[in-house]
Amino acid sequence: MVHTEQVARHNQPPSLPEMVAGLAGPITLPPGADLLMIAELSDDSRVVGPSSMFVAIKGDTHDGHQSVVQAIRNGAVAVVVEKRHFN
Repeated sequence: MVHTEQVARHNQPPSLPEMVAGLAGPITLPPGADLLMIAELSDDSRVVGPSSMFVAIKGDTHDGHQSVVQAIRNGAVAVVVEKRHFN
């Protein structure tokens, strides 16, 4: 019985707190974050869709922090950033 319940839970998208549980550093979750389900994880703001989490990565040629606003406009319900202020 327990095994069946665990498998059924794995068929559901993880909640926002479950997605960020292993991250280091300060984590700020808004009220109601436990109700947000994350359907997709992406580091490309151009392909982010509804119920997705955008991860801003600073690369050699592009800083993902510059794309946070675009990701939110495209439907991201959560973002993972290294710095608090972004363009």
